[in-house]
Amino acid sequence: MDLPSDPAKRKEIVKYHLDQREEVRHKYLDKGPCQPYGHTFKKTMMSNVLRQFNLAWLEKIWLLA
Repeated sequence: MDLPSDPAKRKEIVKYHLDQREEVRHKYLDKGPCQPYGHTFKKTMMSNVLRQFNLAWLEKIWLLA
């Protein structure tokens, strides 16, 4: 069973046959987290400052955890 790592590309768990759902859950847990590398993050104007997700912050927090 080939499962995509990116959550945006995953099929909903309820769309799998009832007998497969537990196996799919375990395979996703075995894959581990999906890191957001290679994405272009949306910029949003907040308080007259253009902001977007900062991957460097994630890496810093991830390494400290």
